[in-house]
Amino acid sequence: PIHCHLALEEALLKTSTNPLKLELWRDMATVTVQVTPKLRGSDGINRLVMWFGMLVCETPQPMFETGFTPADINSAGVFISEIVCGGPGDTYEFAKGWWVLSVDEQPTPDIDALLAATTQATAAHAPPGPLERHQSVAVRLGSDDGREIL
Repeated sequence: PIHCHLALEEALLKTSTNPLKLELWRDMATVTVQVTPKLRGSDGINRLVMWFGMLVCETPQPMFETGFTPADINSAGVFISEIVCGGPGDTYEFAKGWWVLSVDEQPTPDIDALLAATTQATAAHAPPGPLERHQSVAVRLGSDDGREIL
């Protein structure tokens, strides 16, 4: 029997292409199911960036597999995986699970594009000298139900 996640991972590695019999305890009874494991590393996340009080990353593979993506999959944008309480993302009521689709009308299909668009936008809005605390840029967001939030 497997009683912890590490033992489950070891069992899955041994049988990565063969069906696996799982016995689960559900509704006061043992239920047996057959599954064929599909191994993926870190659910597709290779890079995390803290951006304006939000932890953002490329869209995780499970989001594509479950269908929770913006309507236009080709412009899925950068995924918001966490929001820091009290940060700008929290202040402006961004939500965990949304996508940053563009910054100042510059598409943000990946982290590099997000950082480049942010750099360009802040430079375009900045007066000469250091950045001001209350500068703003236009951010277009997408939700998992296909809505765009401006």
